[in-house]
Amino acid sequence: TCSEGYVVVGGSGSVQTLTASGFQETPLTPGALVWFTPGTVHRLVNEDGLRVIVLMQNSGLPEAGDAVLTLPPRCLADPDVYRAAATLPG
Repeated sequence: TCSEGYVVVGGSGSVQTLTASGFQETPLTPGALVWFTPGTVHRLVNEDGLRVIVLMQNSGLPEAGDAVLTLPPRCLADPDVYRAAATLPG
C-alpha cells in the first residue's frame, strides 16, 4: 500500500483525483497540505510555478514509478520545444 501527500511551498496548481467516490479537483496554493490513500488515481496540474514537497508511505508496493507528461499542442508540434519542456534542468 502507498499513501501520498503534497505540501505546497510555492506557485499554484491543483491535484486531480479519481476514487470510487468519483472525480475531485483540489486547488494547490502555498501552505496547502493534500493527502490521499492507496488506490487513488491522481495527477498534478502545474498552473504557475507549482513547487511541492512529496511525502510517501510505501509498504511493499512493487512500484518502479510512472509518469505521464501532458503538454500543450505547441510543445507537441515542435521536437525541440518538446525536448526542452520534457528535460529536467541541470
